[in-house]
Amino acid sequence: MKWIFGLLLALWLAPLWLTPVLAQGGPGYPCQGCVEDRPLFTMPSSALWYALERPGTGLSITVQDGFLVGMYYGFTPTGAPLWYLFTGPLEQPEDAPSKMRVRANLQRVENGPCLGCGYQAPDFLPSPGEATLEFDQANHATFAIDDGEPLTMLPFIAGVGYARLLPSYTDYNFPDLNGTWVAVQEVPQADGNWRYDSHIGELRSSSKLDRYANWNLLESWTPLDQYVILGLYCAFNRGIPGVDDPHSHDVPDCWLSDIVDLPDRPLGERLYFPVPYANIGASRISAVHPQTGVRLTMYRLEYD
Repeated sequence: MKWIFGLLLALWLAPLWLTPVLAQGGPGYPCQGCVEDRPLFTMPSSALWYALERPGTGLSITVQDGFLVGMYYGFTPTGAPLWYLFTGPLEQPEDAPSKMRVRANLQRVENGPCLGCGYQAPDFLPSPGEATLEFDQANHATFAIDDGEPLTMLPFIAGVGYARLLPSYTDYNFPDLNGTWVAVQEVPQADGNWRYDSHIGELRSSSKLDRYANWNLLESWTPLDQYVILGLYCAFNRGIPGVDDPHSHDVPDCWLSDIVDLPDRPLGERLYFPVPYANIGASRISAVHPQTGVRLTMYRLEYD
């Protein structure tokens, strides 16, 4: 594992010519399928994130129960390494209800004890400014200090392969999703509580093209009893009957479809969940059904 971490760190600190800045000349990272009134994910990925436009600059992000702890890694004007700590609750801002945002003062600490040295209390310096970290998708964000130019932030994909499956429409690297996943449904109830349902299976890809990609979750109780309940696909708008479609018609759309038992609805009804590209992560896939509020989250087993 040490050599994998070393390789990731080396790539993170690589010079500009080793890291293509795709967002400056390519399709970028559209929030395809996002709606205006709510985020379509429950939390961003806890990971090591890098600044697309500034190789060597990044964030370490940990999210727990709606609270974010972040560490900014960058450089001083003279090129010396620099880090800041910031913490705060993830909020759904009134001026951008489809996103999650943290605003917090940066904290800088110096003159602490070195490794192997006797303890001495570090100095907490005056805050150099306010950090704003804003997520429009679980694996895509912008980061800014005070009124500075926002940086595009993306998490590293580690442990699985990845590829630009829709290169004509997005620069997003889709992770290899083949493996065992658990799909968890959070179904709102009339009394304000939630009902939780889940199922487990093997997610397998059936096709990958520049205009179309498809995966199916296969549940198997015996070798001869294998069937599909959940599907994930990215394709041009299929015009699903009766579905209020937040997607556009000029780029491929991603959907999760799953059978959900809803109060006062037909038993075994299939719902279609819009999934923005960057909500499809290596260990988690997040979606929210805009009409019913059902949350669908998929977790890859044996990954974290």
